[in-house]
Amino acid sequence: MLSRFLIAGLIAAVLSSAALRTQAQVVGVGPGSTPSGDMLRGAGVAAYGAGLRDYYDAAANSTNIDSFIKFNGYINEFYKEENRENHRIAQATRKKARENWDKIQVRIDKDPSVRDINQGDALNAKTRQLLMAGSALRYSKTLLPPDTIRRLPFALPRKGLTFSMQRMALKSPKQWPVALQDSEFHAVRQAYVRAFGKALDQIEGKQTLAAIKDVENALSALHAQLDRVIDPTQLKEEDRELYNQAKNHLKRLGVLTDVLKDHDMQKVLVEMENYSGTTLADLLEFVTRHHLQFAISDPGDELTTTRKLHLLMEDELAALGPEKKN
Repeated sequence: MLSRFLIAGLIAAVLSSAALRTQAQVVGVGPGSTPSGDMLRGAGVAAYGAGLRDYYDAAANSTNIDSFIKFNGYINEFYKEENRENHRIAQATRKKARENWDKIQVRIDKDPSVRDINQGDALNAKTRQLLMAGSALRYSKTLLPPDTIRRLPFALPRKGLTFSMQRMALKSPKQWPVALQDSEFHAVRQAYVRAFGKALDQIEGKQTLAAIKDVENALSALHAQLDRVIDPTQLKEEDRELYNQAKNHLKRLGVLTDVLKDHDMQKVLVEMENYSGTTLADLLEFVTRHHLQFAISDPGDELTTTRKLHLLMEDELAALGPEKKN
């Protein structure tokens, strides 16, 4: 009997001790608390929470800064590597372009294609080779008809201008695109030819702004007439190519008008009008003195003249000797 009371007493003591420990951990009003004690206890708990907040904020800020530094370093390395790769690609591209350019120049110099000849590149290469002959070229006996210069296309690269005396004439309807050969364009064609011829004649004297304005007005009339005869908003498929050919031709006439306005080109045109050279050397001297280059030839007489001139240049180089070809 005694043992049962003893065991029950021990159990009660343990439970009582646990209850007291539990109460000691609870923050709040309870037996024995006072208003000032509770206030101070609350202030302590608040300060403890603020301390924890500051501690964890500092830890979080440290983590954020470390992450930002690592991320910034990654971005920096990424762009460095990207720039290195772009530089490698650019170098490889330039190297490849240079190799291709060199191959093209070798082909033009040694074995030009039909396209190289038609575009004037082969003639320009042959001109450089012939000029390297120096005084030997001046004794050349290769003859050319004086009107050859009028049937060749030229470019003035520093001004971005391309022209030929033959393109400026346009006296025959056959020199115009098919769409502009129609009788409905006869009056505006003739007006343009007269205005351009007048402006060209005035180059040797004192060209007036009025003469150039007449050319521009005549060209505008051609554009307007083309759009009236072939309405661009209602083009049939069979008319589209004819219309585009006519438009492109009129754009080129606009370039010729720019040629008339340029002071350097006026000097070139005057000398071309009075040109009397009879040899290949005379032609090349004229071309180099005015910083001209041979340009893309139109089908027909220009193309035929360009190809004949190229053959004459090759013969001249052969006569000068193989050492002059390099």
